[in-house]
Amino acid sequence: MGDRPQPTNGRMAAASFNNSDDSKPGTTRVTLGSSPTYLAERRAIALEFIMAQILEPVVENSASYALSPLQEGMLVESLLARSSGVDITQVICTLPETIEPRHMQTAWQQTVDRHEALRTSFHCNKAGKAQQTVHTNVSVSFRVIDCGTGQDHSDVLEKILQQEREEGFNPPLPPLMRVVLLQNGAAACSLIWTFHHLIIDARSIAMVINEVLTVYEASAAGARAPLPASPPYRRFIEWLQELDAGKAERYWREQLKGFSTPTALPTVERQAGKGAKQEVREEQTTLPATFTQQLRLFAKKQEVTLNTLLQAAWALLLNRYSGEEDVVFGAVRAGRRGTIEQADSTVGIFINTVPIRARVSPALRLSAWLKQLREQWIALRPYEHTALSQIQSWTEVAKGRRLFETVLNVQDPSWDCALKAQGGPWAARQFRIINQPAVPLALDVYADSETVLKLVYNERQFETRTIERMLGHLQTILAGMVQNPEQCLSTIPLLTAEEEKQLLVDWNNTSTEVPLTCVHHLFEQQAVHAPEALAVASDDCQLSYGQLNARADAIAERLRALGVTADTLVAGFSAQRDRCFESGRRLCADGPRISKGATGAYASRDRSSRSPDPQRSF
Repeated sequence: MGDRPQPTNGRMAAASFNNSDDSKPGTTRVTLGSSPTYLAERRAIALEFIMAQILEPVVENSASYALSPLQEGMLVESLLARSSGVDITQVICTLPETIEPRHMQTAWQQTVDRHEALRTSFHCNKAGKAQQTVHTNVSVSFRVIDCGTGQDHSDVLEKILQQEREEGFNPPLPPLMRVVLLQNGAAACSLIWTFHHLIIDARSIAMVINEVLTVYEASAAGARAPLPASPPYRRFIEWLQELDAGKAERYWREQLKGFSTPTALPTVERQAGKGAKQEVREEQTTLPATFTQQLRLFAKKQEVTLNTLLQAAWALLLNRYSGEEDVVFGAVRAGRRGTIEQADSTVGIFINTVPIRARVSPALRLSAWLKQLREQWIALRPYEHTALSQIQSWTEVAKGRRLFETVLNVQDPSWDCALKAQGGPWAARQFRIINQPAVPLALDVYADSETVLKLVYNERQFETRTIERMLGHLQTILAGMVQNPEQCLSTIPLLTAEEEKQLLVDWNNTSTEVPLTCVHHLFEQQAVHAPEALAVASDDCQLSYGQLNARADAIAERLRALGVTADTLVAGFSAQRDRCFESGRRLCADGPRISKGATGAYASRDRSSRSPDPQRSF
């Protein structure tokens, strides 16, 4: 690896992101317990751990500089994660063409050589401050796997994806990426690119994939692709260091003033077995082109964006699920606009996740609320690069709790659609991305002519059926919003058409045919059919239908012997001490026995009552 940093003595080793049991030489497993505090304390513990484990690398021809706010947070989260895979991203490119491995490896190596973000490692210097170092000579990890024509290509692909995720990365050892070319003997093949989110964001993914395949096509043709110079990522870090932290603090304190309880969602806690890894699942649905166009037109008429509509829909869903009118969720900002020159052509990580606070007042009209959300999104732009750990330290949320449990990430247009829009061979290429965020639930939106809604969730906290319902409810909310911009927020529907039918029709279909007969006859039938079944119960007494029927028969016979006829009134008395139960129990016994043969009328009476009684007058 040329200038790859190595541990300088036997007592210091690189910290590994991989928490599996099969340790590797030169690595120290990260085990910090299951419940460290989340914000300043977690950050301090993690950075102190890094400082203790990783010495400042002594590397020739390298440059070191600070981390972006999001990079610092990701580094902490990754080190404190209880299992591997947090913030590991995988891009799968399905290429319907014959690929020559040698030229593909050359294309990847040339791309890594051009972009410093792809040659970056992470460590702490002697002062204990986290830094990233760019290395001059880094070899790409490139493997070719031929699964042959007799095996299921999809099964092999999923196994490789899992293996690559579990292997993880060592932050001080570049490159924090690996490439696998999976061939199955046919024309099509899969290119699997696994990398740590520390080094690049979604816009950079498109730039790198575009460059790799452009260089590959030129290399396969015996030529060299003409590419412009690559802007260095460190310029963005230098720009960040010039920002006014005081203004950001004042803005975020005011924005989150009074918010102290994170928005809760219905979750489950499943116990994981020994050695079990955190499993992240995903469910998705696609909004058709006609509906996507309807959403875009509605947003345009309201002078907002599709991103604003999606923020509103997510806020409404959180409101309905949590019952809270004041909700907060995370939102991903692209972070490139208004920063450095050539930001749109710089490979690196510009994004940041910031809190969005939405007050869902039931009586507020949708059009006015959408404008509020849009204005808030624009107003926070000067403060979008503030570290989330700093933002939370300025809030009233207790230490040890997240500021938010969900994150919304809207890509419009999505990175893969931007690639396919180039036409030619790009139109037939398919792209897929797998993320593993640190939060329990993330909504990723990929918008183009159609819109993909993908929920990425921790299966230990959410059931699949709950996630599927969320996707249905999200579609219902969006469909309800576009019907009338002047409707109140409380009138926007949540339930799907199937759920409404279930609630209003299926669950109300309780009609039962009752035969035209007397009640005491029905009672006798039940006593014959299920004599042991419980009929009456209290804390100290239980009567079955058989016992109650026998008692009714005995007393009915006694009443007939006393001369009770159809015109006779019969009063039943209960003691004050057992008033509630005795009245109910005797009514159950006396009613049937009077009807069974005495044919008299029955009225209940409390023996101890001294107040005037309409029943006595009657």
